[in-house]
Amino acid sequence: MLAFLLRCSGLSINIGSLYIGAMGVEFRTYLLGSVLGLIPAMLPYTVMGMSAAEPGSPIFIGAIVAEIGITVAAFLVYRTLRKKKKQEVS
Repeated sequence: MLAFLLRCSGLSINIGSLYIGAMGVEFRTYLLGSVLGLIPAMLPYTVMGMSAAEPGSPIFIGAIVAEIGITVAAFLVYRTLRKKKKQEVS
């Protein structure tokens, strides 16, 4: 789940990989989470690339808004899960 959320968040892949490795996540879990986590970002990036010649177009702006929404949603889910985990430990 951590790999999935980090990939959705839009953080640098290198930083995310180092963090996941330091956390001791199993490789198979890391790979599955990374692949699934990159899928949501692929569509907005593809649309931005297709409409890069017209950066003021509604399609380009919509893709940026979608990417920001995906990043914020991933952050909120991560924060919620982290709070729940802290409450379980306490």
